[in-house]
Amino acid sequence: MDRFRTSYRHLVPVIVFFCVLQILLFAPRLNSDGAYYFEFVRSLVIQNDLNFDDEREFFTWEWVPVFRNYLPGDWDNTGYPPNIFSFGPAAAWLPVYLLVHWFVLLANHLGASFSTNGYSLLYRFFPLLMSLLCGLAALFAIDRLGRDAGYRPPDRAAGLFLMLGASHWPAFIFVTPAFSHSLSVLTVSIFLLAWYRSRDAGWNGKGYALYGVLGGLAVLARWQNLFCLVLPLLDAATSLVFSPDRRSFFRRFFRWTIFSAALLLTVSPQLIATWILYGTPVTDPQGEGGMLWMSPRIRLILFEGIKGLFTVNPILLVATLLIPLIFRKNLRLGWGLTVLFVIQLYINAVRRDWAGVGFGMRRFLNLVPVFALGLTAGFDWLRTRRRKFVIGLCWTAGIAAIVWNLLLMAQYYYSELGAPWTTFPPSAMIRNQFTEAPALLAKLVGSGLFASGLHGDAAHLILAVAGLLLTTLIIAVFVRLRPAEPALDRLFRRLLSVAVLWIAVLDGWLLLSAGSATMFHAIELLPGPHFGRPRLLRLNDASGYLGFPGGLVFGPGPRLCVMDVRAEYVRDQFLALGRLAVEPHRPCRNEALWRCEFAGQFDARSLILISRIPSGPVPAGTEIAEISVTDSTDRRHAFPVRAGYETGSGIDSMRSSTTDRLVRDYPAVNRMTTNNTADYRVTFDWKTSVSVRTLEIAFRGYPVVWEIHGLAFR
Repeated sequence: MDRFRTSYRHLVPVIVFFCVLQILLFAPRLNSDGAYYFEFVRSLVIQNDLNFDDEREFFTWEWVPVFRNYLPGDWDNTGYPPNIFSFGPAAAWLPVYLLVHWFVLLANHLGASFSTNGYSLLYRFFPLLMSLLCGLAALFAIDRLGRDAGYRPPDRAAGLFLMLGASHWPAFIFVTPAFSHSLSVLTVSIFLLAWYRSRDAGWNGKGYALYGVLGGLAVLARWQNLFCLVLPLLDAATSLVFSPDRRSFFRRFFRWTIFSAALLLTVSPQLIATWILYGTPVTDPQGEGGMLWMSPRIRLILFEGIKGLFTVNPILLVATLLIPLIFRKNLRLGWGLTVLFVIQLYINAVRRDWAGVGFGMRRFLNLVPVFALGLTAGFDWLRTRRRKFVIGLCWTAGIAAIVWNLLLMAQYYYSELGAPWTTFPPSAMIRNQFTEAPALLAKLVGSGLFASGLHGDAAHLILAVAGLLLTTLIIAVFVRLRPAEPALDRLFRRLLSVAVLWIAVLDGWLLLSAGSATMFHAIELLPGPHFGRPRLLRLNDASGYLGFPGGLVFGPGPRLCVMDVRAEYVRDQFLALGRLAVEPHRPCRNEALWRCEFAGQFDARSLILISRIPSGPVPAGTEIAEISVTDSTDRRHAFPVRAGYETGSGIDSMRSSTTDRLVRDYPAVNRMTTNNTADYRVTFDWKTSVSVRTLEIAFRGYPVVWEIHGLAFR
């Protein structure tokens, strides 16, 4: 029976290194692209829709990246804010996120005071810990692929150790786990394992169905993994063309049909989400001009000074040059990995924003198993020739590459090196490696969850230790217990069956959510192109927002009415909002009145106001301002705004509530409990529908500052 057992003891050094990086670097940060992936989860659970208005305007504005002309041309016909990112990470996070939400509701019912805004540390920790565990599982999957290819355990461990330390992979396992890359590496690794085994496995229809599910999971995790399907496509074409007889042809055709159906079923949540957001199940997420198909910039993506794949992570150049050695050991694996590398090289080279944002060329991370096996092949070649001295030199260079990589990672996260709009000479990058980078690395480590806990936050320490214990438990199951391979295969098939059931549940959930979404008419505060596209004020339909910047501010003094806006777009550039300059205190009028006339009339039954009085207590009932709406018949509807509560003529009903304050301190390890503030939301309802033409806000001159952060018609 022992021969059916798989030992992972050779991975102990790799696993120890993984745990060390987890302690030093892991934090449930929610930044940049990760905010988009997380929007799916938060909006579905908290609000049961895919309307990201409130997430975009009040929660993640400082982290969400902005694209200009990157969106499909007809997305605004649906009324939904666009989201060009894949649904796969949300599909993986949703079960854990749901459990956390139910726990929070139950705990609050029993007297606790956990925040229910969906963005607090408790909501982010467990889903993003799953991303970390996906990175751990990918280690085992890549090791299994190397074992099937015939490589010895020490060589496989050496390749994984260097990939884990000297590439840009750990940045997206530990530092920014909200990105899709950790899940993508895992799904592609397992898919490659299935592809490699498919030729000699003798699978029936059920086997091909599982194979299709694995391909679908890879595509669901990340759009660009669609091009990995070229491998089974080539296999299918070869097997059908060279069928020995008619009976074999139809048998093989039936199996590949099952594969295609399973793949389509697995990708269906993405198709449904795309249909809801864009009105069509299939569209180019980059929009018109997002892919420059005839202009690949291969030299830039490989060798550009501070962003190139090989210049940022030289270990990947070594791994790529060693890929031909795989042909010596295994012809099928060699050509398959080579095809994948060439295809992904082209796809990444034709992207309009070829550099992207983040540490290194992260769009090549789905090729982690390719690079790892290249390094494995190199160590295997050296060992067969008994070049111990050369192996020693390689390890010395490898350790140096790991140290260099960690220092460079710190530069990307805590210096201008990581800003895509900043010119940063390579010479400065190299110089900073020896001057500023050590202090920046200490800062990066200090921002991790474990270090934050050691500095006095008990909740952070408890969660960090709990995550480490869970990682250790999973490792013990594989390394210490050494489960038999048939048992692992049965467990894997059951997990895939559960995944298929969950996908069916997701399909129904998404379809039902489409009928319950609440859409709003947003007010554009500043018309015209002077400030680019200014902030839109929209209803925040759930609790927990900060609201600044981007609103109207009234107060005493010579500038009675000012407008806080942020310039979101710079033409033909890609920016991360966390680094954009805010344009504060632009006067909207030198009087206490703000007026907006709409180009096109629209019908509304409600006016929603989200406001704040930050300058001190105001006696309840004090009239701060008056909001008036003029309809198409020139009838004026006035709503007095009073501190503490709202009253006025023409109002059928009023609703107001206090909200949680969301504390947003990069790197997004913050409190889990509520913090009530004076922010409030009020809804003014008309008895009948009104055709809105103008809106006026008149400040009464009370010596207090009054801010409007949300204003919308419904």
